[in-house]
Parts: sequence; structure tokens; C-alpha cells
Amino acid sequence: MEKHAEDARRKAMVIDIDMLVPKDHLLRKIEKVMDYDWLYERLNPLYNDKVGRPGTDPVVLIKMVLIQHLFGIPSLRQTWRECDVNVAYRWFLGYDLLEHIPHFATVSYAFCNRFPAELSVEIFDHILNKALNNRMVDPSVVFIDGTHIKASANKKKFQKEQVNKAAKVYDEVLRKEVNEERAKLGKKEIEDKDDDEPPKGEKTVSTTDPDCGMFVKGEHERQFAYEAHTACERHGFVLAVEVTPGNIHDSVAWDAVYDSVCSRFPEAEALAMDAGYKTPWIARKILQDGRIPVLPYTRRHMNCPCREKCGANGKGQKLIQRHIWQEYLDVVEGIRKTDLGKSIYEKRKETIERVFADAKEKHSMRYTHMRGLARVTQWVRLKFAAMNLKKLANWAWKRLCLQAFGKYFWIFEAADGCCAA
Repeated sequence: MEKHAEDARRKAMVIDIDMLVPKDHLLRKIEKVMDYDWLYERLNPLYNDKVGRPGTDPVVLIKMVLIQHLFGIPSLRQTWRECDVNVAYRWFLGYDLLEHIPHFATVSYAFCNRFPAELSVEIFDHILNKALNNRMVDPSVVFIDGTHIKASANKKKFQKEQVNKAAKVYDEVLRKEVNEERAKLGKKEIEDKDDDEPPKGEKTVSTTDPDCGMFVKGEHERQFAYEAHTACERHGFVLAVEVTPGNIHDSVAWDAVYDSVCSRFPEAEALAMDAGYKTPWIARKILQDGRIPVLPYTRRHMNCPCREKCGANGKGQKLIQRHIWQEYLDVVEGIRKTDLGKSIYEKRKETIERVFADAKEKHSMRYTHMRGLARVTQWVRLKFAAMNLKKLANWAWKRLCLQAFGKYFWIFEAADGCCAA
């Protein structure tokens, strides 16, 4: 076995840090597509150069958070340690090999107290606009789904509370249409019971993080969680996200995601979702907006051999109840059987499910160390912003490589033609 000839650990060298970062490193690709002037304009008023010691460059703090989400580092503390020893991270931050990296507490304080609450939204929108300007986003078909994120809360520390059940968004619209149908049949209208107390319900509240919710689904482990209700397009770029406690149903949070996507991308033609969104209200709203809802087949919840004999009154008569918006669900069933509906729904596994898989496996979104709905929402939005930025940078790099290859190929053909002449 050959032994290394010289121990180079303490060897003095003069080297440019730029030479140590590979030319195709992800952070180099990101530097080619990102600009930070707008961040300085946005954040400079928050700093006073005439009082106190000089503040840390705010863009450096934002870059440290981007590094955390780009490379799936679980915490800011670990990100700080990685930035201290990783040459590529130091290059991205603009620090040399001997400078001290800003402490993780400085980063945390800036995002919690100094930076405006809407900064994460502005960063997300800025990156998405860059992808739009480079024609990388195709919002004609939108895929919507939700994924649960384990909260930083002990599932054994909770208390039961009586809370008012929240009214659904469409209650007023539904009551109005029901009353119109009852009036046609000569029946009395259903009155709005505003004077009565809203119905009560029991809720399991964490004493560690009261904003999260107890997630219970089938054989899954009961745990406190948040849920990220997300919309993406066919290339996997995230278009919008809404974070709620883990006990909020997908169909309840759907309106906020849908309104956010359609207000920004009115050209959206179809929306593909799973069975959790197959409700009369969702089908009605999408169809009335002139869009195509793509929803799967749902099996009956009960398969009893005596089901047909049940529900009869004393005269042997049965009452069949049909939702007033059932006709919209019938239209959805027809769309599901078309070739277009089948082809769109099959792409869920390549789009929204792939986004969630990458977020959890590559970007550390299975659980969060943040507490409170506001901070978790900021954390999720920055994570999706980093994922969009990664896709944007990689695609832009491939375009540059193809352009360079095409230019080289053209020069080679021209030179070959000259030689032949």
C-alpha cells in the first residue's frame, strides 16, 4: 500500500476561492439567474447606518435560508455550521475562507422581527415571475393537492376544548338556491339562524403549539401536523400554497388556493385534484368559471347487502335525497370518462405528487421545527420558492449549454464547408 508522500493539512497556499467551486455547481447556476437589487431597495429602510454597529447584509441572511431549503438542511443551526465549512456556500454568500459566517440567531431574529411578514411572499412571487418571463411555466392545467407536515409538538401534551364550528364559504349561496327551489314547490323558506349560537364541537389542542391540528387518517399514526395545500403546473413549478392546521379538510382550504391561482393565472383551463376535493361546491364553482374539473371515481362508502331494504318508512316508502348541485357532479363524472380527463389525471403522479416527494425527500419537509401558523407558512413558502429557483436555474443552465453546443456545431459546419471548398 502506497502512503501519501506529504501531509498537506498545514501547507500554505495562495488560491482564489472561485477556483474551488465547480463550474456546474447549483449555486453557480442560481447566481446566473437571480438578482438582489430589489431586495436591497426593499430592506434598506429597515436599517440605520448612523446608529449602532453596522448591520449584517440582509441578502446574506436570505441566502443562508435559501441554502437551508435548497439542500434540505433541517435547521438554521446546522445551516450555519455547514456554511462555515463548505467552500461553495461561502462563495455563494460572498465570504472568504476566514470570515465569520453570521450566527444562526441573527438570521432567525431578522426573519422573526426585522423583515416584513410579506417578504416570503415577495421572494416566492419574484422567483415565479422569473420562470414566467423565461416561458418555463404552463398554467393551462393546474394540479391541486395537500400534504401533511409533522408539527414540532408532543402528541401527548394536549387538552380538549369546545370551539364553534366554522361556517362553510358556500353556506349563503347554498341557502339561497335551496330557498329558490322550495319557493317553486310552494314550501316555506329556510331562515338564517343568525340569532342562535353556532354549533359547538370538541377540538384537540396542543399545549406546545396551539396552531397545529391533530391529524387522524385511517391507519396513520395520530400526530399534530400542519397541511400545505399546494397548486402546481405540469412542469412542477409551484403556483400557490396555503398552510392550515392538519385537521382542516382539503375541500375547506380549497377556495383560498383556487382563488389565488385563478386570480394570477386566468388562463388556467383545467384543474386536476384527488377524491378529497370531489364535492358539489367545488364542481359547481369550477364549471361556472368556465374551467374543466378533473376528479377521480369514488367508491361507495358502504357496501351492505341489506342496504336496499333500509331507510323505508311505515308504508314501505323510501326517501331518496339528492343534492341541489348534484348535476355538477354528474358533469364531472362525464369528464372523468373522457380521454382528456384520463390523460390529465394520470399526470398527477408526475406533477403534484412529485413536488411533495421531492420536498420531503430532498428538501426536508417531512417535519418542521417552526411553531405557529405564521412562521410555518413562511417556512413552507420559502421552501417552495427554493424548489422553484432550483428548477429555474437548472433549466436556464441547460438552455445555455444547448445554445453553446449549437453555436459550436454551427462553427464546426462552417469550417468544414470552407475546407471542402
